[in-house]
Amino acid sequence: MESPRNFNILTKAMKYFLWLSKYPMQVIIMTMVLFGVDLLDLPIRTIISIGPNIFSFLIRSILIITFINELLKSINAFFILGLTVVCSASEVLHVLNSLNYKRTIWIERNLQTREIQLYRQLSVWMGFTNKNFCYFAVPPLLFFGVSFIILGLYGTVRMRDRMPFLLYLLLPISSLMASSFVVFMIPEAAKVYEGSNLYLCKTGKDLGRGTWEKKVVRALRPVAVQIGPFGLVRNNLMKIVISVLTEHTSNLLITF
Repeated sequence: MESPRNFNILTKAMKYFLWLSKYPMQVIIMTMVLFGVDLLDLPIRTIISIGPNIFSFLIRSILIITFINELLKSINAFFILGLTVVCSASEVLHVLNSLNYKRTIWIERNLQTREIQLYRQLSVWMGFTNKNFCYFAVPPLLFFGVSFIILGLYGTVRMRDRMPFLLYLLLPISSLMASSFVVFMIPEAAKVYEGSNLYLCKTGKDLGRGTWEKKVVRALRPVAVQIGPFGLVRNNLMKIVISVLTEHTSNLLITF
């Protein structure tokens, strides 16, 4: 059996993502509120026209920090839960595909039966996860994530001299955070489908005709992360996302 996969890169990426959402974002936002370049400065000052500026500062700080904290907590929860699901499934499939044992009849049949049982349990677990989480979470996450990256890249290029510097800093940082979903989540999710498809093909070839295991394997389907009613996450999804990002970002930069 091959050695287990190394998830150090994903672990460091997750830690960096959490650090990025906790420290730089909070410092930039509080500095924006302090210098009055946040989006709530004019509305709050219009409403609270009487009284010291400390009231306006406190209200803007509370509203913006509360909103940003809740938003970042939701994003971090999606990121951590999504990576946990896809990494767990891909690791199980990696172990199944890397099994190597002696070709004695009893051991081979016994291990293959246990492998198939484990794969069926994984299929049930992925079906439950798709139904209760991925079906509803992945489509909007993918759509808004890609849209946010496109707008963030456009703003990073075009808005450098047209908006306050502190407000401008949010664009590249937010784009970097949104890009982490595309760079880390989609390839790892695609490995689930590719690994399950490889396992079913390999196991189907190894089993003899007419055996019970052969019939069970033929009835099984590849497990994968589901994108709502739009299909499954496969390797070609990364190519589609990159094509959409480059095409629409270029169109925005050329048009505006």
